[in-house]
Order: sequence, then structure tokens, then C-alpha cells
Amino acid sequence: MARPLALLLILAGLVVPSVAQAEVHVRAGQHVGRLTVFADDVRIDGVAAGAVTVIDGDLTVGPAGRVSGRAVVLGGHAHLLPGSHVDGDVFQVSSPVDLPGGWALAGVLGVLLVGRAILAWLVMELAQLMLRERHLSTVAREALAYPVRTLLVGVLAGFGIGAASLLLAVTLLGLVAAAALWGLLLAAGVVGMSIVLAELGGDAKAARLLAFALFLPIVGEALSSLATVAALGALIRTVARPAGLGRLGHVSS
Repeated sequence: MARPLALLLILAGLVVPSVAQAEVHVRAGQHVGRLTVFADDVRIDGVAAGAVTVIDGDLTVGPAGRVSGRAVVLGGHAHLLPGSHVDGDVFQVSSPVDLPGGWALAGVLGVLLVGRAILAWLVMELAQLMLRERHLSTVAREALAYPVRTLLVGVLAGFGIGAASLLLAVTLLGLVAAAALWGLLLAAGVVGMSIVLAELGGDAKAARLLAFALFLPIVGEALSSLATVAALGALIRTVARPAGLGRLGHVSS
């Protein structure tokens, strides 16, 4: 996990300078053009001769402030003080909770990246332990022999489990059952990563490669989702074999 941690430090160094900025203030008598600000509050006491867009911050237009275009606030609040003037529309999408900004946002991103690295490491450790399970080869053969059918079954089952967990999570008692369903999906993901790891040789180098892939945003989500639905479909088809329906499916497949 040395490489993911090194990448984490590099990403933290790139993120911190971009978000740790001072509050943007257009002072009285000052004129600016179009204004786009991320992760900072904006106060306009002068004139913005264009659209003003604020993401993850609040917009305040003072009594003498003027915005010639529209004002868009995403993840914050727009405050138009008496005497202020906005020529265009005011569009606001507020968050139910106050989102952090500046160094606090950098800290949150750092914690999320560390948590992601720990989760990737944990999944791969469990996947390596799963390699010793003798039934894994049976599930792997099912997934590799009939990939399309296995993926279709896994996708349908995944949607069903996800929908059921959301419905159950409404109540406190149902939340326990929902957590069990989420654990089932996580277990299927571990089985799927074990199959991928086995196909790559099952050695420590392959485990580090997969852990790094899981750590990467978007790539990790795509890989884990594919492994989860494939393993879930393979598990369902494998368990269904002794019931008779599975044997017919095996012959027709």
C-alpha cells in the first residue's frame, strides 16, 4: 500500500492550495466581469458585469452591490440585502448541512482518501484469504463460462437488493436488515475481487495492483461494481444448480 499512500500525499498537496483561498469580496466602486468561485463565500458591494456562480459557498450582494447577469449558488445560500440589484435570475441549490470550505474541505478530502485507501487494502486482504476457499473455483468457473448471463443475473439481483435495502432503511428495525443486505453486496464484491486476483496469478504483486486500481476514483468504482455483480450472479447461479432449475440451465447454457 506504499504507492497508494504516496499518491494520497501528492493529491493532498495538489488539493490544498486550490481550496485554501481567502474570501472573495468585490468592494464598493470595484467592477469585475463574470465571476466563478469554488469553496469560498462571495460578497459583492461593487458591480459584477456578468453572471456570478458560487459553488460550495454563500453569495451576499450588499446594499450597493449589483450583478448584471444571473446569480447561481450551488451548495450555499444567496443573500440579497435591501438595495441590492440582480439583473438576471437567482438560482440556488442549498445543502441541508453546511459544507466545509478552505482547509476544512482539504481535511475532509484527505480523510476520504485515507478511508478509501484503507477500504481498498481491507478488500484485497479479504480477497487473498478467499483464495484459499475451495468453493471459489466453482463460482469462478460459472462467472467465466457464462459471463453475459452471469452479469445479467448479478445486475438484476443487485438492483433488487439495493431497492430492498433503501425501503428497509426507513425504519430502525429495517435498518439492521438493510445493513445485512449491504454486507451481502460487500461480500459479493470480495468474492469478485478474489476471482479477478486468481485470474491475475494471485501473487502479492497482483494484489497491490488491484488495491491501487480500487483506490483510484471512477476506476475503483467501475472495477468494484463489475466484480460485485459478476460474483453475485455467479453465486446465485451456482447455488441454484442443485435445485434442478440450475441443472436445466446448465444443459441449456
